[in-house]
Amino acid sequence: MLGFACARSDTLASLGPFGPTRGLGLFHAIESDSDRLTGMRSPTLLAAIAAGWLAGCSPEPQSQPKAQPQPSVEPVAARADETGESGEQPEVEDEAVIEIEGANSKREGKAVPIKPFTPTPATVPWRELQTLDEPSLELVSVASGVVARSRSGVYELGKDGQLALQPELTLPGAPLLGHWPKDVWYAEATPVEPDSDGRPTFDYRVHRLDREHRWVAHEYKRQQSFRGQALRKGWHAGVLVRDGGSLIRLGHRKPAPKIGMRMGKIVLDTIETASGRLYNISQRPNGVYVQETCFSQSCIDEHAKKLPSGNEWSFSIQVPRQRNSFSMVATVKLDGAISHQLLHYETGGWSLEPLLREPTGLWPAEDGGLWMLIGGELRYRTAKGQWYAIALPDGAGKVSAAISADLRELWIAARVGERTVVFATEAIVQGLPAPS
Repeated sequence: MLGFACARSDTLASLGPFGPTRGLGLFHAIESDSDRLTGMRSPTLLAAIAAGWLAGCSPEPQSQPKAQPQPSVEPVAARADETGESGEQPEVEDEAVIEIEGANSKREGKAVPIKPFTPTPATVPWRELQTLDEPSLELVSVASGVVARSRSGVYELGKDGQLALQPELTLPGAPLLGHWPKDVWYAEATPVEPDSDGRPTFDYRVHRLDREHRWVAHEYKRQQSFRGQALRKGWHAGVLVRDGGSLIRLGHRKPAPKIGMRMGKIVLDTIETASGRLYNISQRPNGVYVQETCFSQSCIDEHAKKLPSGNEWSFSIQVPRQRNSFSMVATVKLDGAISHQLLHYETGGWSLEPLLREPTGLWPAEDGGLWMLIGGELRYRTAKGQWYAIALPDGAGKVSAAISADLRELWIAARVGERTVVFATEAIVQGLPAPS
């Protein structure tokens, strides 16, 4: 369930095939031939993007701030959808960008707070579900649902709730994204010529798992290839392909969200919540900003927040939490050092939590909590933001993890001797000790 978006201030050439990435390709395909394209097409506004390492830079102060030109807002004819409906409505141009001059702290946005934590050790009751003579078996990481692979093939849950080998089922080499098995996707990305700003661009072929458990290439308007700089799972529906500052949604008739106005011209990533709200991460010469979708300057003044530590941020795993919250893995490079963080948006706004290494999996719990696998160890974050280091079952060796489709059970597959033992525990943990 990985997807990446990266940016460097000196180059974008290292960005990977699923949009600006650091090496893990992603994403996932699709449902209906009646997808609706609602992304706007508008001229790209020119913006000066400084090159080079800009960590710690800030704009030069000016005695009097210059007047800020306002992005244009013009009526744009809405395209007729498959139902024949059309109309006129005012829309902000997709590439409208506020480029702030001078040292106006309000316009630069407040910094996203960093909240260090130390997990409290805790134990949970593990239930042993089954033992398999498959030492190579590992659970596959998706947002929810249980599926596993081994050298023998693919394992899926049977009617008895046990993992069983499915000879007819195959899994692609590309990472999966979504919810197994009803809403799961993968994509193939072929590099093409960069866009006008030099950003790496790809032709994406997206595939979904159909009801017969076959991987089917998605076709939309007689096309099976979709061009853009990034592809992400839409947690509201389908997948979202981003080309510049525009999104199209594949796999569902729900309209694609608008990215709108933002602090930086270069879009690094987008996150759609389960409710359909869109958030974006953009890059300016003086840093990287996170924000909700905005269509006015006052909205940006209020909601744009700046990430600390310079410009070289990249983003990978993202998971939705309940309707309007999410968590994602963020990595920043500064002076040759690499720092991994969790970026959250939830009640209370944006926050960063520093990590010792990069996680290999994130899973949401039903109540808004979060499970994380990091360095072979399990961490659990309650819905109130308290972290716990969860002890593994006795004798457990190499561990992989998944969460049930209803988000109520956390599963692990652990190497025990020459076998794999599957365990489960409640995803919402009760009776935890007081945080240390």
